[in-house]
Amino acid sequence: MAALARIAVRGPLLAVASGLLTALALPGMGGPGALAYAALVPLLWVTVEATGRRAFALGWLAGTVAFFASMAWVADTVHTYGALPYWIAYPVALLNALYLGAYTGVFAWVSRFLFARRVPLALAAPLVWVSLEYARTHLVTGDPWNLLGLALADSTRIVQLADITGVYGVSGFIVVINVCLFTLVAPLFGRYPGRRQSFFLNHALLLFLVPICVVTYGQVRIASLSLDHQRHPNPEGPIRVSLVQPNIPQAQKWDPAFLEETIQRLEHLTRAAAGHRPDLVVWPEASAPLVLEEDPMLTGRVAALARGLGSHLMVGTLSLAEGGAARNAVTLFDPQGRPVAQVAKTHLVPFGEYVPLERYLPFVRALTAGIGNMLPGAEPVVLPHPRGAAAVAVCYEIIFPDLVRRRMAGAAFIVTITNDAWFGASAALAQHFAQARMRAVENRAYVVRAANTGITGMVDPYGIVQAAAEPNTEALVNVTIDRAFAPGFYATHGDVFARASAILVFLISTFAAFRRAKRPRQREEDDTDG
Repeated sequence: MAALARIAVRGPLLAVASGLLTALALPGMGGPGALAYAALVPLLWVTVEATGRRAFALGWLAGTVAFFASMAWVADTVHTYGALPYWIAYPVALLNALYLGAYTGVFAWVSRFLFARRVPLALAAPLVWVSLEYARTHLVTGDPWNLLGLALADSTRIVQLADITGVYGVSGFIVVINVCLFTLVAPLFGRYPGRRQSFFLNHALLLFLVPICVVTYGQVRIASLSLDHQRHPNPEGPIRVSLVQPNIPQAQKWDPAFLEETIQRLEHLTRAAAGHRPDLVVWPEASAPLVLEEDPMLTGRVAALARGLGSHLMVGTLSLAEGGAARNAVTLFDPQGRPVAQVAKTHLVPFGEYVPLERYLPFVRALTAGIGNMLPGAEPVVLPHPRGAAAVAVCYEIIFPDLVRRRMAGAAFIVTITNDAWFGASAALAQHFAQARMRAVENRAYVVRAANTGITGMVDPYGIVQAAAEPNTEALVNVTIDRAFAPGFYATHGDVFARASAILVFLISTFAAFRRAKRPRQREEDDTDG
């Protein structure tokens, strides 16, 4: 009985350990990203030889722990701005983690199924993981927050892989390393009895060669892009950009009593950019918390700023839509102070900018107080500029790889504006900014980011942060976009790698379903090890 109890407890404990390691590896969580290379080893340990149901349950537990730990800020946001008590806010965060964690459960179940039918785990597991991350990005409204590849945002050479595969390939690379480590450690604890020595040598070789190939590609790609830029500089010349971070507390942002103070702070920071002689000034999301079309005085003040600087001014604001509803918009003023273009956010935040099934979930209305029930804009979300059009991603639109990629058609760089005051001083600030770093590599484009508060700054086409303001401070960040690169494979062809992975998983699973498992069915169902 004691032995059975130890077995029953060991599995959940290792699954929790796997979830915590995964969370610690993600941006803003305090741990090194390299933890991701071993984060899935405990989960693999307890699932590959478990029953199917147990594998799913343990995977679900590991995923739920990972997302609940790394996204605990959801509870604080819901509590602070949704006026929900913590005894409701934390269950809301847990429901979010349970949904996202279910994908890890499916990963464990499918990987275990394929392993039992003699499909090499080093092949199957990465393909399954990539397919599920791709599905998570697109199913329902899509939620690709904290994809595993973001853990390596600081690993410059490795993330260059994303210009072929998107961030999904970086996630797949991490899973390959985990599988190889698991396979090499397993014999020390009596796993894989009877396996030939070549089995372990092959995994040792993979563990050696795969990182070398990925790092070599990254180094060669960086060198070739730098050389190409020297030979073919941007014919339009550099673009000087000033990014405004006004640091308006969320509690004041929609309060009419603080409107004048907000506008004055934006004006002060914008005028301070004059010494940089900017070609473009960018204000953050909903920086002017009014509908410009309904406030000629405010529009006149914004126009005067553009004329005074002799610069284009990009303003995050609200825009009227049909029926009196509003859109989360971006308006571009030219150096003569004329509003020459406007685009609106197309991918709205559920339970933040609109309320799905509001009739049945009336309590979430508090989350959208001050913003209202918004309507989406239309594609393409690109704003013109004499030195190159800007692809615009408003707030969390930047977390969607293919959405940003499609907007880069005809654009020279990416502008993303946000209001991360919702997140306080949580890990969400770093997690959101890491998304911009991946989009820069995928599209081989500069990403400039203006946040009300959060991390205002610029990422170059290698994913390297060239400038960043401290969160929760008032700041002006002056940057220069001095190069333009030709689009790579991902920017041109999109999610070929992720889709191919999904197709391969389907084909391999179909083939494996007709193969006998490694052991009789009855023994498999009775197995409770790990």
